[in-house]
Amino acid sequence: MFLTDSLQVFGSAAIFNHAGDGILLTHNSEHAIRVMDFPTLTVSESPAAHVGGTVALALDPRGRYGIGF
Repeated sequence: MFLTDSLQVFGSAAIFNHAGDGILLTHNSEHAIRVMDFPTLTVSESPAAHVGGTVALALDPRGRYGIGF
């Protein structure tokens, strides 16, 4: 769970992007991945992920493929 000034953000999985200035967050009952800026925790993108919710995240270790970073 991440805390911001006005809301609590829950997630099943979270990882930092390669640059360390963003967080990818999923929840098993949501159908999108939330891409949040760090440290402000504002949502910058919310692309569709899977119709059944998302429980796992991974980034390309080479940093070639990713979402918006």
